[in-house]
Amino acid sequence: MSQVKLVNVRGSRILPNLPFNLPFIPGNIWHVKPSTGLDANEGDRADRPLKTLLEAQSRATANQNDVVLFYPEGVTAALSSDYQSATLAWAKNMVHLIGVHAGGLYAPRCGIRLASTYVTASNLFTLSASGCYIANMYMYVGVASANPTGCMAMTGSYNHLYRCHMAGMGASTNVIAAAYSLSMTAAEANFIEECTIGYEQMRGAQVSAEIYINAGTKHNTFSKCLLYTSTSHATNHVFARVADSFAGFIDFDRCRFVNEGLNGGGAEMTYAFAPAGSNPGGVINLHYCSSAGVTDWSNNSGFVWAPTLTDGTITGGIGVVQTKS
Repeated sequence: MSQVKLVNVRGSRILPNLPFNLPFIPGNIWHVKPSTGLDANEGDRADRPLKTLLEAQSRATANQNDVVLFYPEGVTAALSSDYQSATLAWAKNMVHLIGVHAGGLYAPRCGIRLASTYVTASNLFTLSASGCYIANMYMYVGVASANPTGCMAMTGSYNHLYRCHMAGMGASTNVIAAAYSLSMTAAEANFIEECTIGYEQMRGAQVSAEIYINAGTKHNTFSKCLLYTSTSHATNHVFARVADSFAGFIDFDRCRFVNEGLNGGGAEMTYAFAPAGSNPGGVINLHYCSSAGVTDWSNNSGFVWAPTLTDGTITGGIGVVQTKS
């Protein structure tokens, strides 16, 4: 059993310090410490933790709300990170991952990183499972190889990401064509809340994006997120590239789109969104969003547009709606 105090209420265990939507724990609690843990340990208590998230994922049981608690053992990357030699696949439905740290939004001290020797043409973390709560984790791609493709690839649905930082292209070598911080394919009804997406490494002339919204992706919400980048090219790197087969809606609620390229000798971004065609089939809603270092919302007025506000009334076509206070 866990060392943390569990209260039993009519057969259900309650872990009070979990978020309001997840205090009832019918499944197991697995403990991971990346520096001193051992995968040969039982992993069921904080004083006998596992070492890797891969081992915790293998022991967890799908669809019973198992919880993996990840404990950093210092503020350095070496003491706070689980290093991957292959893509870490979070593939079991309703298995939750929670980092234990001070609660910062940028580079929190609960890390998932590539090993320095990583040379595979793949991404760091794949969320293929559905119904998972993942909180307080830092996913960072920054190695010498030019092969890694991106940070998080999401193909699952009904997940909730809270206060995570997805940082692709962390080193200059990783700034390659089609690289990303977050890629979403057939991902439906996910809630991404108070997350940071992007990194300060300068992006160049490669055609890339912080987010790729791919085929079958719909009904996802980004709430109070920071989309952060730096680019030296006005059009080739954007915040989001959107596929023709995108459908449904994507909501950006009170999000900030920040391009710091101008501060580092880079360029102002001409547009934030780049749809693949004139009619992707979906709608993107921007609600109380702001941007810095960006001229316009889209390169295609038929998809994304900057509406005119007259006495609080939005006028103009359909597509992206940006509301202002």
